[in-house]
Amino acid sequence: MNRLIQTPRWAVCVAAAIIGLSAGSLLVPSTTMAAQVNNLYTAEVAFERQRRDGRARAYRDALNTVLRRLTTADAQAQARATITRPAEFVLGWSEVSAGRLLVSFDGVALTDALRNAGLPVWGSNRPLTLVWLAVEGADGRRELIGANAASNEAKSALDAPEGDVEAIEAPTVDLASQWLTPLQEASSLRGVPVRLPLLDEQDVAAVTSSDIWGGFDDVVLAASRRYGVDSVLIGRAQSDRPDATRWTWWFAGERARFSGDLNRAVGRVAGSLIAQFASSPDASANVRVSIVGLAGQRSFARVSRFLATQSLIEAVRVEAMRNDEILFEVDALASRARLAQILDGDVLEQIDAPLELAQAPFGMRDTPGELVSPVPTADPAIGEGGDTLSGSLLVPGAAGFDDADLYFRLRESDGARQRL
Repeated sequence: MNRLIQTPRWAVCVAAAIIGLSAGSLLVPSTTMAAQVNNLYTAEVAFERQRRDGRARAYRDALNTVLRRLTTADAQAQARATITRPAEFVLGWSEVSAGRLLVSFDGVALTDALRNAGLPVWGSNRPLTLVWLAVEGADGRRELIGANAASNEAKSALDAPEGDVEAIEAPTVDLASQWLTPLQEASSLRGVPVRLPLLDEQDVAAVTSSDIWGGFDDVVLAASRRYGVDSVLIGRAQSDRPDATRWTWWFAGERARFSGDLNRAVGRVAGSLIAQFASSPDASANVRVSIVGLAGQRSFARVSRFLATQSLIEAVRVEAMRNDEILFEVDALASRARLAQILDGDVLEQIDAPLELAQAPFGMRDTPGELVSPVPTADPAIGEGGDTLSGSLLVPGAAGFDDADLYFRLRESDGARQRL
């Protein structure tokens, strides 16, 4: 049965756009806490053409690389025992250079095989890690590695001692080229999305290489908030000893320290994240989440972005709306209890089912089944005395808000708890 829901005009417009999206299509921009990772099922490996079994070996090596991205270390041996014929999952291959083969697997078939075997799988929506790296060159000068070389030059100039004209005018050593490629390769190998800080005026004013080298993580974490990440990797390196780089990794308020080169650092981050976010087949759930306190388009966009950036959420759909309340249908790679734990944080606060939700009518009706026009109310996006609601949203088959599985309230943005 269709239900008539009293809805602010801003919500009708935004919901129309959201409802039009297909499942899983809420992709994450690079400046939020998670990112959609492509090419999880493609790997480049060594290829010995002269060997009779050269291609079979390459397929096996490529599969091992892909499995490291998809499932936990404990499950990889069972995964290899389950997928005994990698060639059956290969979509295509190409020789990218002499002795190198690029192999692409059928991601859907591979994921289904792992799940059918009862193994955990990490989806493609993954936490984005911001990497702050200070490198000390052979001449003793320290430089921040940023998203572009110009930023590095500006930072080196700012870090130079006052009056040291030679230090300011001298061209910076191109340390970035020694670190960017290995970082990109490690990120691709382990399926962990990373980004470097912009090192624009805002970053330059907030963080110096001395802050990173001196272990002033609170300064770095404060500067990281603008990037909207929960994962921050801080490195202190010497250009001639990359394998001795000292790392501090912060994730959701927790700290880990270790040393090693970039491959080891990214591998350590990947191993920890996959152990936390890889989900078993029996952990999936379809959960109806009611959220109150959405007073306008900005708050709706804030909640939508937040839901879309959660690694254990596959898809989000708007099921119903009224006033400042929205009912979402969430496909989660987690149990209901685990999803509640994940969502309760900086943006949302879990609450009991509000009494007013259970008692409020889900539409204006005189008798059961009879729908009448709602009373116009002020549009929250405009404010008191502004334009009034001129219509309602008709959502086919929508259920009542009192039937939701979980209830949350949107936190005030200026009062949100900071994890980093």
